[in-house]
Amino acid sequence: MEHFIQGEPKEISKVEGGCVDAVVSTNALCTVRDVKSVLKEIKRVLAADGIFLYIEHVHHERSWKRLAQNIINPIWGIVFDGCNLTRDTAALVVQAGFSNVSQNKLYKPWGTFMGIFGHPTLVGTAIK
Repeated sequence: MEHFIQGEPKEISKVEGGCVDAVVSTNALCTVRDVKSVLKEIKRVLAADGIFLYIEHVHHERSWKRLAQNIINPIWGIVFDGCNLTRDTAALVVQAGFSNVSQNKLYKPWGTFMGIFGHPTLVGTAIK
């Protein structure tokens, strides 16, 4: 490893294009206002066959949990630094044009607070 860069998503614009072997995102895309632009920048900095690894919480598919997320989302965003509970990150990664996208959703038990509001968790990889 020659370099390791750690920072906020907006800082990726400072990185030279096509020179990064891997980008790792953990619960960061939920706070970005323009996810499409960030994903475009991730693709830009990745080398040919570079990999994007991500773990992000996303909207729930079950109707009552999704309703709960929709109701609390405006307050949640204020309390948790712009975090968006209702974002469909899985679809946004696919729409960004990555190849070989592989995604799985992990669910917490019903009885936990985060099981309602902060889950499911999307775990994925995408190749440039």
